[in-house]
Amino acid sequence: MKAILTAAVLSFIALSGCKSNCEEVGSKFIGLEGMNHWGGIPPQSVGQWLPRLSAAVATACTEDKWPADARSCVMDANDRNELSACDFKLGPDLMKKLSDRLQPLVAEMRK
Repeated sequence: MKAILTAAVLSFIALSGCKSNCEEVGSKFIGLEGMNHWGGIPPQSVGQWLPRLSAAVATACTEDKWPADARSCVMDANDRNELSACDFKLGPDLMKKLSDRLQPLVAEMRK
């Protein structure tokens, strides 16, 4: 029983850390992409869209269980070129899932 409880607590701690880390990853990812990348957003609307885009990336990271090396890659990136190198760590399936999450937001932004 004690071993089961210990495993449950460790799992909770790991998941909690992943969620927090994914929130940081989402913010860093969108910050490095820059609003110029998304195009067509009026400057006065940038503040509205950054949190929504960051949240979408954080959700993808959490729900799709991005690997630790991909999360670290994003956090260690200093510019868009370094961020692009992280695509390989995510792989085509996770990149497609991320794109599928972001597309509706990007379409809405451009209205």
